[in-house]
Amino acid sequence: MKLALLMLMVVYMVGNVSSMSTCKTLDLEMVKKKRIEAIRSQILSKLRMPKEPEPDQTGDDEEIPVPLLSLYNSTKEILTEQQSEVQTDISTEQEEEEYFAKVLHKFNMT
Repeated sequence: MKLALLMLMVVYMVGNVSSMSTCKTLDLEMVKKKRIEAIRSQILSKLRMPKEPEPDQTGDDEEIPVPLLSLYNSTKEILTEQQSEVQTDISTEQEEEEYFAKVLHKFNMT
């Protein structure tokens, strides 16, 4: 009997508490759209542009000059070579560390 009365009181209290809530539900899609708009405006302000460029202003139809393209490709090749050199240097150091890490020291305590 007491358990039933206690359960009835809990249900009644939960109903009262939920009706007192003044919080609005959060629309995640609206929050996402506002966040995207805020990021867009921050990017435009960093670039000092009043608005987004029009599609015809982007210059997608223009051909990239050959000297500029060859400079880009050579820079890209140099970067990949430097990265591969760094990786080989790291692997040599790791091999040495692994070798010295496997050395055991035994001390007789008498």
